[in-house]
Amino acid sequence: MLLILPNLGSQRQKAVETHATAMVSTVQTQIDLYANEHPENGSITMNNLVAEGYLTAKQAQKVKDLNITVANNEAHK
Repeated sequence: MLLILPNLGSQRQKAVETHATAMVSTVQTQIDLYANEHPENGSITMNNLVAEGYLTAKQAQKVKDLNITVANNEAHK
């Protein structure tokens, strides 16, 4: 039992990190789609993505919780 508990903690952290990486990829894909469909808008923000339906409110909240940012039309963790 003592061997399992520390392993569960590290597995949980690995899952959180994997999810964060996947969310960065999702946001970047949506930024790219938005940029292709709205070339006149030079600087894309999270507000743009949510307002235009590229991200749901739930996704936007998860992005905020994970401290993912958008700068220069790129998603960063």
